[in-house]
Amino acid sequence: ILSYNPELMNVFTNIILLHALKNEFRTAFNRCDHQIKLLSKKPALAAQVYNLKGGLHLSQNELDKAEDSFNRATELNPKFLKPYYAAARLNLMNKDEDKAILQ
Repeated sequence: ILSYNPELMNVFTNIILLHALKNEFRTAFNRCDHQIKLLSKKPALAAQVYNLKGGLHLSQNELDKAEDSFNRATELNPKFLKPYYAAARLNLMNKDEDKAILQ
């Protein structure tokens, strides 16, 4: 399905979540990177993939990579709120309340 329409973000998200549940994180990250390339001319959709990728990094305790992904998502689509919340949660985990509030 995705090879015909990479904009089916619900389908893509579910596939990535299934990989994560099966502890296939490398596959999940590779699919995210491929999807980002496919969506290079659709920044709002690419932002959703970066947000998803940030969540994967967070689940792997890769906090710097998670922050980078959430920041990239907000750069691509400043109106997309999920990565702001995720970045704020990440800052709270890092005991940086001031930075969390700024999110």
